[in-house]
Amino acid sequence: MTRLFVLLALIILSSNAHAQDQGSLISVEGRATIRVAPDLFVLSYTVFAEAMTASEVRKIIEARVSDSVVRLLEVGILKDAISSYELGMERGYYYEGDTRRYKGFSGYRNIEVEIKDLSKYSAVYKAITSIGNTIVDDVGPSVTEMGEYHSQAILQAAENAKHKAAVMAEALGVKVGKSNGIRESNVGSVRGSFIKEISVMALKSASDPEARFYEFHTGTIEVEAKLFVDFELVQ
Repeated sequence: MTRLFVLLALIILSSNAHAQDQGSLISVEGRATIRVAPDLFVLSYTVFAEAMTASEVRKIIEARVSDSVVRLLEVGILKDAISSYELGMERGYYYEGDTRRYKGFSGYRNIEVEIKDLSKYSAVYKAITSIGNTIVDDVGPSVTEMGEYHSQAILQAAENAKHKAAVMAEALGVKVGKSNGIRESNVGSVRGSFIKEISVMALKSASDPEARFYEFHTGTIEVEAKLFVDFELVQ
């Protein structure tokens, strides 16, 4: 019985010592947003084709994609700035009353183009659409040094968390100790903030005579970071 009491006492003392070593913690959220002007635009477009056989569709699309790439190179877009994705294919069909009839095939391929000089947009747009059966899907802003802005946002979010913890600790009459843990959430998310919504049909080069009918403002890109940080509290 004496041994049992001694063992229980040692367990309790050990648990109290561990709790004292761990100390009290405060968990805070740190946020930061870096706003930068985009220096890169990604234009995506889709090439379509229809034919009686899948092989014919593939052949037509490959020819149109090659044609569009040649035209993009001619207006000053680098080959490395053009990305082509997998070919999509499906059966063509029509309805005869309530009955679906299959006839031929239709296919498409998505292409992305990086435009570092927005003044080239008009020439790029004309190069793409002049081959026919092509649709410009979207134009999105980006920056070439995105990793650098991600790092800046993370550092600022950490400082924000530390400041919050210090303010709350002071109100409680204690001080902030070392960090006990950091969890990332929503780090590096990016969104474009535009003064005016993009209209790909209206976007023109400043040197284009038709530009007087349209306005285009790039606005800014917001790179966000959110962290959850645990700090020890000390007397």
